[in-house]
Amino acid sequence: MKFFNFFSRKQKKDVSGLEGFIQQIYWAESLTDDQSKTNIQESLIELTYQGQHYANGLLITNNGYFLTNAHCLPDDVLPNIKIRMHDERTYAIQDWCIRSRKREDLALAKADLPGDNKPRSYKFHIEKSRTPTVILLTRRNGKILYKLGSIPGSKSLVKIADDPSALYSMHLDLKIDNIPGDSGGVITTTDLRIIGLLSSGNTQDFASAATLQNALNLVQAYINTAKNAGNQR
Repeated sequence: MKFFNFFSRKQKKDVSGLEGFIQQIYWAESLTDDQSKTNIQESLIELTYQGQHYANGLLITNNGYFLTNAHCLPDDVLPNIKIRMHDERTYAIQDWCIRSRKREDLALAKADLPGDNKPRSYKFHIEKSRTPTVILLTRRNGKILYKLGSIPGSKSLVKIADDPSALYSMHLDLKIDNIPGDSGGVITTTDLRIIGLLSSGNTQDFASAATLQNALNLVQAYINTAKNAGNQR
């Protein structure tokens, strides 16, 4: 947890679904490839601003907890951002729950979904060995787009947009086609094991991804905060 300066909202929330999401790392291998693919396709959400495409995110519980990039949920426009589901339904966002530092660029947020408090299941790729070929999945105007990319041998040196002197730290560097609005898209292996979330790019060819491990650390930090504050019920 030393890589994050956490800022969290102290809300009374049931975090058992988030705990289930963390725990599934150990049993999600029982999913078939088709199940994992379907789950990602149905849980990849589109963030919209005033009805227009804005960014992406990934649902991790049925009742609306989702992961995205911190820069995708700025306080000044957050009240006007909604999530659009795979079936075109839209829901308001309650608020962000916890955000990392800019250099990690991750956020856990909660949308007003009417589902139960159960985790969504995916296959993960968190091994230290890195796959050379990756896929970027984004949802734009209701449709999922797939882009092939790779992990280059050299650093792409992706900079933080509002701080040219700073670099995203602990990110996975990618060589992949990316355009504005792709942030929060899911990065996977070719067999759709989740690696992380697309964070930013400095050209159409290079980008960086917030890693799955850091996203799991963020979720665990929020769980710990809720428990320490006596907010679990």
